[in-house]
Amino acid sequence: MTERPFDGIVFDFDGVILDSATLKLDAFVDFYADEGPEVRRAVADYQRVNGGVSRFVKFRYFEETLLGRPLSEERLRELAERFAALVEDRVAEAPAIPGAIGTLERHAGHVPVFVVSATPEDELRRIVDRRGLARLFTAVRGSPLTKKQIVPGLLADHGLDPARTLFVGDSTHDSDAAEACGLPFLGIVAPGVENPFPAGTVTIADLTDFEDGARRAMGRGAGQPTLAAKTRA
Repeated sequence: MTERPFDGIVFDFDGVILDSATLKLDAFVDFYADEGPEVRRAVADYQRVNGGVSRFVKFRYFEETLLGRPLSEERLRELAERFAALVEDRVAEAPAIPGAIGTLERHAGHVPVFVVSATPEDELRRIVDRRGLARLFTAVRGSPLTKKQIVPGLLADHGLDPARTLFVGDSTHDSDAAEACGLPFLGIVAPGVENPFPAGTVTIADLTDFEDGARRAMGRGAGQPTLAAKTRA
């Protein structure tokens, strides 16, 4: 492929590059296994909607809002460290999303390709290195900064036009970050998963159809109203 509709690509990681989104959902539920079925359901429901936010935000919600327990910064760090120990090896061994490695190999070296994730950055870098994927990414970025904070810096550092930089993600936190930063968005919606995105969002099941999905997403353009928005207007 020599002609690309984009000048750069921003990928989320879990559920987009590695098939690890369900793995992390199960890990959060297992973390609260002793709290009873209602709490476990609430944890799962929250994770499904908020997969794209930092685990620090999630644990603060689980502990303070869901369970009504006071949470010190020291306790928050302890929970996050326990969770990291639980999931890092599992994520590093998770299968790649179909088409992911081929997509990265086709575009790496031709345009800047970034990972922007809610996973803590040190942990994310270790996983990327263990999978031998570091060579395919121009930059690997994670929390504590949010995606809305990370993306503008990447664009500025690499001289990229937001309207020519595609964001690929599987959560509304990804699509919200893309909209806030002026990037066109391509959603990943795995088979059997409810589509979380607004009507009119371009989606694909995995990265085997990346090129077609990218052309359609870039054709819509950043900031163009969705069908739902047009209907409300």
